[in-house]
Amino acid sequence: MKKFLLNFLLLFITVSASSQIIVSGEITTNTSWTNNNIYIISGWLYVRDGAVLTIEEGTIIKGDFTTKGTLIIERGAQLIAEGTPEQPIVFTSQKAPGERYYGDWGGVILCGRASINVPENIGNGTAAGENIIEGGVGSVYGGGANPNDDDNSGILRYVRIEYGGIAFQPNNEINGLTLGGVGRATIIDHVQVSYSGDDSFEWFGGTVNCTNLIAYRGWDDDFDTDFGYRGKIQWAMSVRDPAIADQSGSNGFESDNDGQGTGNTPITNAIFSNVTIVGPYAYNSDINSNYKRALHIRRNSRTSVFNSVFTGYPVGLLIDGTATQTNAQNNDLRFRNSCLVTMADTLATTTTANPNNVNSGFGIDGWYNGAGNNNSIITAMNELMLRDLNLENPDLTLLSGSPLESGANFSDSFLSDAFFTPTAYRGAFGESDWTACWAEYDPQNAAYSGAINNAITATITPSGNTTVCVGESVTLNATTVANDVTYTWSNGSIESSISVLAPATITLLVSTAKGCSAPIASIELNNYNIPQVSITADGPTSFCIGSSVTLTSTQSTGNTWSNESQSQSISVNSSGNYSTVYIDENGCNASSNIIEVSVSNSPIPTVGVSGETTICSGESVVLTASESDSYLWTLNGQNIPDANTQTMIATDAGAYSVTVTNTDACDGAGTSNFVFLQVNPTPTAAFDFDFNPGSADYEFNNNSINATTYHWDFGDGITSDIANPAHTFINGGTNVVTLTATNGDCSNELTITINSVGVSESRNVTECSIFPNPTNGDAILRVSLNNSADVNYTIYDITGKIVHSGFQKNTNGVNNITLPATEFSAGMYFVKLSIGNLQDTLRLVVKK
Repeated sequence: MKKFLLNFLLLFITVSASSQIIVSGEITTNTSWTNNNIYIISGWLYVRDGAVLTIEEGTIIKGDFTTKGTLIIERGAQLIAEGTPEQPIVFTSQKAPGERYYGDWGGVILCGRASINVPENIGNGTAAGENIIEGGVGSVYGGGANPNDDDNSGILRYVRIEYGGIAFQPNNEINGLTLGGVGRATIIDHVQVSYSGDDSFEWFGGTVNCTNLIAYRGWDDDFDTDFGYRGKIQWAMSVRDPAIADQSGSNGFESDNDGQGTGNTPITNAIFSNVTIVGPYAYNSDINSNYKRALHIRRNSRTSVFNSVFTGYPVGLLIDGTATQTNAQNNDLRFRNSCLVTMADTLATTTTANPNNVNSGFGIDGWYNGAGNNNSIITAMNELMLRDLNLENPDLTLLSGSPLESGANFSDSFLSDAFFTPTAYRGAFGESDWTACWAEYDPQNAAYSGAINNAITATITPSGNTTVCVGESVTLNATTVANDVTYTWSNGSIESSISVLAPATITLLVSTAKGCSAPIASIELNNYNIPQVSITADGPTSFCIGSSVTLTSTQSTGNTWSNESQSQSISVNSSGNYSTVYIDENGCNASSNIIEVSVSNSPIPTVGVSGETTICSGESVVLTASESDSYLWTLNGQNIPDANTQTMIATDAGAYSVTVTNTDACDGAGTSNFVFLQVNPTPTAAFDFDFNPGSADYEFNNNSINATTYHWDFGDGITSDIANPAHTFINGGTNVVTLTATNGDCSNELTITINSVGVSESRNVTECSIFPNPTNGDAILRVSLNNSADVNYTIYDITGKIVHSGFQKNTNGVNNITLPATEFSAGMYFVKLSIGNLQDTLRLVVKK
């Protein structure tokens, strides 16, 4: 209810009469408006008692802005405005897009014969239980002495009312939707009031129940209840523009019993459940100063709220005045299972205009938080986890994890009416959005030039047959005439085309960005019967070469054998795995069992070698034949005695082969390929040496056999690769001399220890020789010295046995020592000399 007169500017436009029908005055007989026309309400249009105005879904009705066109449904009349989500009925401004504003036209008024609490003699000529509806249109509402709370004023379903609401006089306004004494047989379901110049919804008494209401960016109050309204409302939402508010004080809820707060009955006792109120602070911290409260319950009202959430106002809940507080104290006014988001004054009991009208025994904090009320206060708006608070396109559904997902309770006696549908969530929304498709949050830019039709269709088109072979897929394509759509297939895909394995029943939901959905399309995919095929053999499948077996398919046609034959039967005379693929009349295929055919032939053994096929004499190689029943090994074509095992130890060079025989007579015998073994001779390393005292050189004589290369290691860090080297040991002493004789990969070593004479030690000896040599008698050992020295000598035979030894002191010059060679047998002897530090060995040959 207003406290000021809204001034407005009269504008004039010219419209085409070809598709627009101007209606004014009154409707006294049943009338239908169809969506192929646009209807312009000029001035106050009355639907009189007994008449029914039926408006087809998708119809656009515009209020003339010069005459503030208003639709008034009087008592006894009905408005049947039943839209659909895809084709809502729209009441809107006549102005062009971009020019529309609050209060461009009047609004929609429904008057009924349900009870109201207005007494007799209120000065306007009405009887008790009757009143003249606000807005100056002069129509009476209320049932008077014989009210009918089940009165029926018609149906408003999927209806939008935009840019209505005007102030006729202070406290005498036309709201977006005005409901005066409307009875509960009336259906108010899915109605959006946007940019109303006064209250969005106001109930003056009556009992009408309402669901799914949207109050969007209104001027004054969103939901105003008074004069004994006792209806029930479930699922209502409000979103407010932070810049727009009324000087009388704009609220989410405003509720009075009547203007004076009397005890006139019936007492206003509206029951709200599942309401979400989003006030201006949700969008801006700088708001119009005329914003007041999320809920202002006053003047002896008993309006109750359950399972709801309120946020974004300077004050949350104001229980105003003694009578109202007493109602709360007496449990006639209830606020339960709901939450408020912290505001400047979250809970209040006084107003600036009436600070002393307080029930001193009532404490709102204790009442709000009382046992069993299950109310809560949330400290921050974002904790609500509403999906999108966007002022231009709000989505107030809940994100997962929101505290509003649970906490609702419908066990209270006020909610026992079957009208209420229990929910787990609190507020107007759970996860689904009941505003989708039919609601509009940008009416300013809507063309409104023809019938509203957001209906879309969707079809599923298969790429081929819908009955396919087992294991095959079908490509399904979604088609629709709408743009900017989303696809939701029953298999979870969101693409426009999917591939589905049959059998399956697949459904498709196509939705627009506005939330409109096509009827769910469905398609069933099936499989042909699985074809069957098998093959059998007419005899053994293992046989000797020269025989055959016939394989036959159980299918007379449609065969493709593994050998490419396409007949029903095939004759097989070679080893292999055989099967057929059968293709039936539907193009489906099946594979048969596999039959293995084994045709025996003469074996061809193989020979494995354990190592290299080139070895040294004295080494061996293990040859192993492939598995058979018996074996016979040959070397160079000649049988090897006793070589009749699977393995053969080969030591001789040549060509080895094995012949095998199987027990099965049809297998016969077979001979392997040759394995060639090369045996290189192993050399024998042998050497002796001569010593030249004058130069201290040792001359080494290589006596090796079967060697092609040689390597000497003199034990003092010096090596040589010539056959017969000479070597001088710089320092005397023991040296180990090693000769390695090599022939290809074969080698042999001989090591001799020499007590060598160093260079300095050989300077005292100028000659050391034996003559005659060879001898058949005694021999003379001649030693020439620069200085006197002791000569020790030892004679060894070729086996290393000492046959004679001696000692003689020699002077400088030439010294002769007789060696008793006549005592020796014929052969070669070694005379080992030790002269000071000089060590030398001479050869002596004795002949007989």
